[in-house]
Amino acid sequence: MNGARQAELAERYGVNRSNISRAISRAAAQLPEPDRAAEILRTLDLVDDLVQAYAPRARAGNYAASREVRGLLALRGRFLGVDRRTVEHSGTVEHAHRYEPGPTVAEVLDEYRRQGALTVRGEITRP
Repeated sequence: MNGARQAELAERYGVNRSNISRAISRAAAQLPEPDRAAEILRTLDLVDDLVQAYAPRARAGNYAASREVRGLLALRGRFLGVDRRTVEHSGTVEHAHRYEPGPTVAEVLDEYRRQGALTVRGEITRP
């Protein structure tokens, strides 16, 4: 499976691509730290090689190459931990909330009736 595309694996095993992606994530999470570090370095080397291949065309104005470089640099940032999807915050925030009740529903309806904005055609009465 090493080097196979997720879509190919999904087709081969008759499962969704998202299941393959989750399985890969689970396997990667269980890698021992030295293996994980080695895999990250291999991936970063590959990303750097690809950036060097696309960069000249991107600098020359090739839109597709520019998109590839942008995606590769984003991937590199994620692997290096620079581009995080979560924000960590510690400490406290002081917040004061003051509730000032507004008019009741009956008061609002009475005001609309006085202004002529509300015409009541019937009243609902409850015993």
